[in-house]
Amino acid sequence: MNEHAPNIPTDSELVCLRKTLTERYPIGLATIGNSLRGDDNIAARVCDALPSSAFEHVCRYDLGTYTSFLGECLRKHKAAIILDATENDTTAGAISIVDMKTLLNGNCNIKISSSHGFSFLDELRMCHQSTPLPDPFFFFGIEANSVEWSDHLSDDLEAKLPWLAESLNLLIDRTLEMLEEQCTRPA
Repeated sequence: MNEHAPNIPTDSELVCLRKTLTERYPIGLATIGNSLRGDDNIAARVCDALPSSAFEHVCRYDLGTYTSFLGECLRKHKAAIILDATENDTTAGAISIVDMKTLLNGNCNIKISSSHGFSFLDELRMCHQSTPLPDPFFFFGIEANSVEWSDHLSDDLEAKLPWLAESLNLLIDRTLEMLEEQCTRPA
């Protein structure tokens, strides 16, 4: 090999370099919820319960009720996960995982009734029309017990925090595997 030849990266290196912040943290993780509405704060609390190792590849955005920033926060990441409380009349702590790309493209009949009226979905649709959003992209909904005025989670959700964090950590791991598969897939 010529010592003076330029170091030319391979195709996979061109796709998978991790030099910028969003490439170093390939997953954007956004939490939505009102910390003064009881279980509506479940998303942030679940993220707080994640092991620190989960954040080696994740950039966390705690948006509270400011969902208008979702597109801006998530669009530069390779993958994204949105966490929020849901009110689907199921068991408190039940998890709903939805492929957001399918939902945004209108190819899915699944309806999740978020405690925010799913206003963020309309905002993401508008963003998706002008800017590509990450793929894979998931909604991780957690069924609330009560979203009445309170600064505490219900006992039901408080007890399920470790299990919910473990479930989210598994989704993060699976999402990283999906990104790795994308990097190794021939173009």
